Amino acid sequence: MREIKFRAWSRKHQKMWHEIQTTAYFHAFIEDEDIEVLEYTGLKDKNGAEIYEGDVVRRHLNVAKGFDPDTQEEWRDDRHPELVPFIGVVKLRYNGWRLDCRRPVQKPNDHDIIRAATLAHSKAHSEVIGNIYENPELLEEAKT
Repeated sequence: MREIKFRAWSRKHQKMWHEIQTTAYFHAFIEDEDIEVLEYTGLKDKNGAEIYEGDVVRRHLNVAKGFDPDTQEEWRDDRHPELVPFIGVVKLRYNGWRLDCRRPVQKPNDHDIIRAATLAHSKAHSEVIGNIYENPELLEEAKT
């Protein structure tokens, strides 16, 4: 069972608060419009850093494998094994933690574009390089 933890970004103070306690006052904290509550994914990156919602993660994507969000199925094409670097933002999507690519990845067949990847399958090769609140420049860098 995964550990349930939170951290929070204060828009007002422009500061990240780590390890927010889920006490009786937690619901008021969540409802505060100046605070963005971010959930721990239960995963750590290759360096042992905890991965939270909103983190910016760098990894290599194997474009010979993928996930179809419409059918909820993974696919594999071993004819085109290739690792492509990309940067993604951790989000809860399709009933699991995903990396939304900031720059879509073109597959070798030039027909498919990958816009997201499953985080759980990539944690050993993922590296947290910041988050969207304290490091917004990473989002611009990832688009180029």
